[in-house]
Amino acid sequence: MTVQVTHSGEIEIAYETLGPDGGAPLMLICGNDTQMIHWRDPFCAGLTQRGFQVVRFDNRDTGRSSNCRERPAYTLGDMADDASRSWTPSAGLRRTWSASPWAG
Repeated sequence: MTVQVTHSGEIEIAYETLGPDGGAPLMLICGNDTQMIHWRDPFCAGLTQRGFQVVRFDNRDTGRSSNCRERPAYTLGDMADDASRSWTPSAGLRRTWSASPWAG
């Protein structure tokens, strides 16, 4: 699927949705300063083949999302808002989240 853009205030958040429209929703969240491509295509393909509708996105300051280094500091709450704006699954479906560590 093509990378799309949503807005969190003035910030642009790039995201990609993969898999069947009716699939079980699964959002993949990378650690800070990590692009969505951290979640490799073969890994995502394996999830979609198992029936998941996968969403991955670029955090602020990474990839195709807005560079925020010249803006006021943002919070973890801002980043959670970015994630929720990246995807709205069908009404009544429960979201499943998977995240990678924020610190090595």
